[in-house]
Amino acid sequence: SPAGYRKMPDEYQHQIRQLFHIFAQQENYPLLYHCSAGKDRTGIASALLLKLLGADREQILDDYMASLANGDQFYVNEAWIGGLLEAVDASGGIDNYLNLHGVPSEDRQAIRRLLIVRD
Repeated sequence: SPAGYRKMPDEYQHQIRQLFHIFAQQENYPLLYHCSAGKDRTGIASALLLKLLGADREQILDDYMASLANGDQFYVNEAWIGGLLEAVDASGGIDNYLNLHGVPSEDRQAIRRLLIVRD
């Protein structure tokens, strides 16, 4: 549910902080991360990462909804990840949201430096 997706980052704050710290370390690449179904915790982590990297709402929703290609057993709903994105926006944006969830500025900057390719 949208409410569940809004609450999940609070419930998994320690894991989000750890994951984003791992994302911030160049020696960890290439990197694979997943959960049992790859759509809830992983979907939230991926949405937050994409948002941090500057992806727009439509790109993030499209990426999340691609989970439907994994089979009928994976029920996804655009409103769920949309609820998370609304919480990010309501907090003042992705940097403030991740800061509130314990992801330090140094890690956020390092992730952008490592994963955004500029021409």
